Amino acid sequence: MTAQDNAKSDTEAARHTTHPRPLFVYGTLCAKPLLASILTGDCDNIEAISKLMQPARVSGYKRFAAVVVATPDSSVDGYLLTLETRSQRSKLDNFEGE
Repeated sequence: MTAQDNAKSDTEAARHTTHPRPLFVYGTLCAKPLLASILTGDCDNIEAISKLMQPARVSGYKRFAAVVVATPDSSVDGYLLTLETRSQRSKLDNFEGE
């Protein structure tokens, strides 16, 4: 098996895992009631989603409205979201129009 085959196997395994990779969110998705509504259907269910979030900062980028662009000496604050299921990731994707 080549290194390329190993990389392909790793990619396939990642696609089939039940837990999606952590996701950096910023802007509107940092509003816990909105995020709770998207993920659980209940904007008051903040406790359930708070355990999925930890403050995060991405350095070397700057936020312009809803877009993040590479900019030295800048940073974007948000949350690292560790989703529990692929269904939750799908709900975020649907909200974002993807």
